[in-house]
Amino acid sequence: MEADYRIEIEDELVTLFKGQTAARRIRVSDFVRRMNHMSERDLFKDPLPDSVRFVRRRGDHVLVVLELRPQYRQVRWIKDSSEAPYGPRADYQTVRLAFPYVVLFILFSGGNLSNYQQAYYRNAPIRSLKDSLFLSNLRNCTRRGGLACWLCITHTGESLIVAHLPWDQKIGLFVEYFWTRAFNKSPEASDLISQWTRLRDLDPRIGSIENWEKASAEDHSFPLKVEWPPAASTIEEVMDTMLNIVAPGSDISCSGDLVDVINQCPYPEE
Repeated sequence: MEADYRIEIEDELVTLFKGQTAARRIRVSDFVRRMNHMSERDLFKDPLPDSVRFVRRRGDHVLVVLELRPQYRQVRWIKDSSEAPYGPRADYQTVRLAFPYVVLFILFSGGNLSNYQQAYYRNAPIRSLKDSLFLSNLRNCTRRGGLACWLCITHTGESLIVAHLPWDQKIGLFVEYFWTRAFNKSPEASDLISQWTRLRDLDPRIGSIENWEKASAEDHSFPLKVEWPPAASTIEEVMDTMLNIVAPGSDISCSGDLVDVINQCPYPEE
């Protein structure tokens, strides 16, 4: 572009001048949207796991949505009779359970886990952001802070530090952690009600861990036929909610908004 072009931003308009002539005017919001569209973002340098369905980024926060296919697997589950709600003093049992599609929402901040993660169910593969979700009946899931299926991983073992790992390993390690750490009573330890407690009367086949294990052995696909309670949000809406908790978004629509952005930027090195 020739050197006599210049851009002026005033209120809600961006004006492109050629010399002293206003060649074009557009809205600030359209200008910013187009700049974002044309920017190359080098977020993931390595291939991601096949289970990744959606990714959104806002500042230093990255939200990853995973879809884990139905499976029949061994897990550790705390006994109802365990006096300790979690930890080495708790009494656990190893069981084989069938699961429907599990949809994990994992929010990373600065490359590490933010402690905002959720686990929902589905009875069919994800097709779009507008797809609905079902509430899960997992022991570690509960309602908390505006999240319907917050997944507690604080008391499942040693802390999970992933900031130093490439993205494929961060995600893979979280999935492994999810399945191999014991499902415990951590929500009840914080005076919350777990999704396991809320949904035990939903279907006799999941009314107790013994029933669930028996039904799983007889029919690995039975969880796909359970009428899980619908969540009130779509996948896209859950993503919006989680990102807005850690980084409330605001549209850039006028010159004042751009001034705020500029003031947040570091000074160039001299």
